[in-house]
Amino acid sequence: MSFILPINIENLLSCSGVESARIEFKGRWDEKTTAPQVLKTIAAFAYDLQNLNGGYIIIGVNENKGCAVLPPCGIAPEKIDTIQKWIRGNCNHIDPEYQPVFSPEMVNGKHILVLWVPGSDIRPHSPPDGEKEQMSNIIQDQPEDSSYEEILKELAFALMIDRGMASINWAAEGERWLNEIYTYIFREIPATTVKVVEAIYSKVDLLKTFPYLGSRYDPESEDDIRILLYGHYRIAYLVKSYQQIDILGFFHTALKIEQYL
Repeated sequence: MSFILPINIENLLSCSGVESARIEFKGRWDEKTTAPQVLKTIAAFAYDLQNLNGGYIIIGVNENKGCAVLPPCGIAPEKIDTIQKWIRGNCNHIDPEYQPVFSPEMVNGKHILVLWVPGSDIRPHSPPDGEKEQMSNIIQDQPEDSSYEEILKELAFALMIDRGMASINWAAEGERWLNEIYTYIFREIPATTVKVVEAIYSKVDLLKTFPYLGSRYDPESEDDIRILLYGHYRIAYLVKSYQQIDILGFFHTALKIEQYL
């Protein structure tokens, strides 16, 4: 059992006691590809716009359809210290500076590295990608009597616009699936129809700010298809870039999703 993490590592890997949306798995470490993604995820979890209590990044564990692939692929022991130093050094450039909690773990004889990223008390945070000047300008433009909550809302709104507030594209198939869900619920439980569909839309809206919120469907695929959970439904979407997302479909958990993706 880890003496650093607030959750047992076995429970964390099985998404027991923590939502899968708060866990990101990284099977390998590469400073050109994985590393920048990790920094953005750290900033997003620390920002904790939806008050989900932050999240966890697990390096050395592959993901399949939102679940950890065990036994883990692991990390070479000699690389763990290098990875931690790189993350610590580059987290100094998150604005404002933020450091996650590092917890090297051993699972099935393999070394993995868990980053625990609690929600920050000095949020919002932005990754080191040029947003610092934008955030400073927004704060300076606020009236002197603005409350912290008002400034925070302005910052959140500006970040969503900058990262593509209107970047979600509903593919024809995605619209068809949502229409089928609406029709089915209206026929079976009409009183809850609007509530359920509105909740699905709200869940999709999270992707405008956090496009990598869902779990990677197939880590080996070149297409970054991800799955976001809502109740008994799985929202499948494709991340084309940080500014462009395609909604592919909505699938009940009873369906074999691999037949459609």
